[in-house]
Amino acid sequence: MSVLLLSGGLDSAVCLALQKPDVALFVDYGQPHLHAEQPRASALADAHNVVLRTVTVRVPFWEFDPQDETMLTPGRNLVLASLAAALGTPVVMGCNADDYEVYSDCRSEFFEALRPMIDVHTPLIDKTKVEIGALARRLGITPEQTWSCYYPHDGCPCGECDACKEREWALG
Repeated sequence: MSVLLLSGGLDSAVCLALQKPDVALFVDYGQPHLHAEQPRASALADAHNVVLRTVTVRVPFWEFDPQDETMLTPGRNLVLASLAAALGTPVVMGCNADDYEVYSDCRSEFFEALRPMIDVHTPLIDKTKVEIGALARRLGITPEQTWSCYYPHDGCPCGECDACKEREWALG
């Protein structure tokens, strides 16, 4: 049974449309953008007739600093891939080429090391955000269907975090 990690963001929405997984998994790990992401993930799963499972996990040392525009979360993808693999494999993750510099667990080398233990697919790993934005448009995914901001204010994107900047660049 294939499992897609569905955050409700642009990358995972594109993976959902491309991969047609058996199950999607949304993970509540205490992220500041939970209340904006979760409804997008649910609506995307419904639109693609995919069962959405939700799990809540608290990692004590995952603290979120509103001054950190990257929202670095140590070991996040290892934890997320492990949770998804508990449901089934392959696990599909939406990491992309533009994540490479900042997030060490979004690199091809990370996934190559992980694959002997977890069958993980990363269909966007060599694509830039601009390429993913173009692919989203071709697949009929609209900006309103997804959420990318790490630090929303009053239900609106902050416009300042890395995710907002990348989204603007991708969908420009």
